[in-house]
Amino acid sequence: MAKTKSAILMAFVCSSCGRWNYYLQVTKSKTNKLLLKKYCRQCKKTVLHKASKMPITKPGAVKEK
Repeated sequence: MAKTKSAILMAFVCSSCGRWNYYLQVTKSKTNKLLLKKYCRQCKKTVLHKASKMPITKPGAVKEK
């Protein structure tokens, strides 16, 4: 069997409004900062997007009252 590499979910954040528009799953070895020109629906124009790690919580980690 082949070993499975753990992956990280990356979000592309708009540089002008800060909205998370696009998501990509990458391996831990390829977590370099990516800069892409993508379309932002909130700004209604093509702007630069930065790749950033998403804060992911495990199921059951949030305690309900």
